[in-house]
Amino acid sequence: MQVREVQNPPLIGSLRCVKVIGSSNGLLCVEIEQSPPLLLLWNPATREIRPVPRTITTNYFDYDSTVGFGHNPIVNDYKIVKTFAEIDYEISLVEVYSLSTGSWKEIELGNLEGVQLFGDAFAANGAIFWYGLRLGVEEDGEDDIEVLVSFDIAMEVFTVIPGPSPSYNLTMYEGKLAALSSYGIGDCPYYQYYLFDLWVMEEDIGSSGERWSWSKKYTSIPCLHHLHPGTIWRNEVVMSGIVGESEHGVENNGLKLGLYLFNATTNEFKMFAIPRHNPMCDVFNYVESLVVIGDIDIEEPSS
Repeated sequence: MQVREVQNPPLIGSLRCVKVIGSSNGLLCVEIEQSPPLLLLWNPATREIRPVPRTITTNYFDYDSTVGFGHNPIVNDYKIVKTFAEIDYEISLVEVYSLSTGSWKEIELGNLEGVQLFGDAFAANGAIFWYGLRLGVEEDGEDDIEVLVSFDIAMEVFTVIPGPSPSYNLTMYEGKLAALSSYGIGDCPYYQYYLFDLWVMEEDIGSSGERWSWSKKYTSIPCLHHLHPGTIWRNEVVMSGIVGESEHGVENNGLKLGLYLFNATTNEFKMFAIPRHNPMCDVFNYVESLVVIGDIDIEEPSS
């Protein structure tokens, strides 16, 4: 196993508030947290970087937004999706940026009406996914339903599908959309053991008439390690947190903070040799590519 540090380009490396929105086919979508936020497309392999023009919607203070990024091989295009909603309300506006055209456009909400999005987006199999709530009619919110929202990058349409369970991270497993759900056993916050489940989404119309269903593929053995599963890499679970013995919630001096690989077959942990690792960091699968993103004119919307 080898760990390689990638040098940030000056436009990113000189800034503090930087967030990776997503990784797709060798490109990273990066958000600079300023007002209004600045989006960049970056190819770490070629060190090319391209600022994305501002969206058509400019009154950012009136909206809460989510951003997703992905690639679809059918249309061979990279797209950024940005949703806008009043704070704690359902989505009211969606804009899509296409790398091939270099511009934003507004699209219809469609199945997204009455849905609130939250959390980070995840791209897989030509689509972008978010956690969401199908908002009910009751003011107390008791009728809200947890859902998963997908955006087909080629067709530019939204679909609302059932989610596997609460508190999960989306990932890929054997070419299918999957979810990792972690939880503790015992009295909160001093859990005795920690476990996680692996769920895989099956797309097929079964006897119940439902097109999508989730099946649990794996439940880990109980362990004392306080780790949070992030994604699957080479059939091993990438986990972030603390490894070491603990008793009644009091950890000993042998605990090690870091990023780990967990082998579900052997139940063994391997630690990544990553300096200055932050346990709150996001984890993305990344494969180098030579996709060209620079030297394209940027179309700015009219004021």
